[in-house]
Amino acid sequence: MLRIFKKVLFLIIILLILSHFYGPNIRPIPRFWSFIPYLHKDMASSIYPNIYLTKAEYEEYKNNKMSILTKSVIVHEENHIKNWQEIGYLKFPYLYLSNKNFKLEEELRAIKEQMIFLKVNNTNYDIDRKAKQFSGQEYGNLMTYEEAYKILEDLWIQTNL
Repeated sequence: MLRIFKKVLFLIIILLILSHFYGPNIRPIPRFWSFIPYLHKDMASSIYPNIYLTKAEYEEYKNNKMSILTKSVIVHEENHIKNWQEIGYLKFPYLYLSNKNFKLEEELRAIKEQMIFLKVNNTNYDIDRKAKQFSGQEYGNLMTYEEAYKILEDLWIQTNL
């Protein structure tokens, strides 16, 4: 429990430093993230109040030429920021890092919003890619690939408009 608390505290310190200098915004993923556990430079993330995009996604954003997929990533991350505000500045990261059920529910909430956005824009959601992430180290091996694929496939079907 103390180890998790230290990780949360470390992330909050990084957040405070970044927010102090840069303010809330959409930013590229910093290079140093590859050295920090739980932060991945190949996948967009949010640390309240900021959204961090991959290099390719950020280039699209910066040049105001975002694809539907990149816009959907922002929808996903904005959902995390909203929930972070509602749940609490300290409580959200603690729950996300320490409780696999909370992490899964939080991701599925954000993915559902992303899926709705994609369906409205006649674009498919990459269930295979996310199932691999859920069953890999990106999300702390939340479940098997097969379990993740089934949950995501069911969610995609439930979001029929």
